Amino acid sequence: MMTDALMPWPVGAFDFKFDPYPDHHRTVVLPDIELTNQWGVDYAPAILPGSSDAKDGHPNDTPRFQGQFYTEQTNLLVQDKPLFLFSAMNERARWRS
Repeated sequence: MMTDALMPWPVGAFDFKFDPYPDHHRTVVLPDIELTNQWGVDYAPAILPGSSDAKDGHPNDTPRFQGQFYTEQTNLLVQDKPLFLFSAMNERARWRS
């Protein structure tokens, strides 16, 4: 075995116009878990709360929906009994001089 666990990185993985998280979980996450089970490797997904890019006048491509996005990920993934959940942040700092 080459690894003990696999952690897919979800940043940029969602299209909120066409792919709400429950659909992503059903079509991407569950097949990934099935595959890692076949390999004998633990699944340890990363979750993220969304971003707030709109504050800088940029399109908000990963909206938080008042915490609903984060809660949906957590509730669905906990049911899958992963090795652990990694809570990531994808905020972008804009430095001005």
